Amino acid sequence: MTCHVERLALEHRTDLAIERLELTSIAQEYRLEGQTRMLSDIEITAGAEVERSDTPTGRGSETSRVLKASFEIPLYDTGKLTKRRGELAYMRAANELAQLAVNARSEARSAHAAVTGKYNIARHWRDEVLPLRRTIDKEALKSYNGMLISTFELITDAREGLEAELSYAEAKADYWHAEAAMTAAIWGAATGGAE
Repeated sequence: MTCHVERLALEHRTDLAIERLELTSIAQEYRLEGQTRMLSDIEITAGAEVERSDTPTGRGSETSRVLKASFEIPLYDTGKLTKRRGELAYMRAANELAQLAVNARSEARSAHAAVTGKYNIARHWRDEVLPLRRTIDKEALKSYNGMLISTFELITDAREGLEAELSYAEAKADYWHAEAAMTAAIWGAATGGAE
């Protein structure tokens, strides 16, 4: 999934598209012709990765798919330039584009990790903590009805139940903020960063 997010970022980021257009503009401005090759510093290979681990019951392995995405920068023959300035401007723009692509992949990878972590936390609250908390509240009410605990203990249990509900709501909000930050990382909007 991380490779998928990185590929989406390379395909859809507006800042990368703008930088590509700037690179093309420089090539046209200095009349660079005869594209010699494509610089492909950023490449995600295709195939499968297999992780093996030793378990008490024997050897286990986990296979994960790897997607292929590439980001290519055209390089032109700069030997015919009459001015050194044109060559330098083009190479500066090409290097900025390559760095921007590396940063885009990094932001997408970080945003995906944040979304995954926040989702796991929210799911833990929803699937494990809240059902247990509801069971505790029911048992506390039974104990109160059987006159085994006082009103203050029942109120304390109810307060703890409400705090658990609020913590779950905060975990859900954190997840949705991380999801929005990942979308922004894919499309290239400025973000305050995922917490």
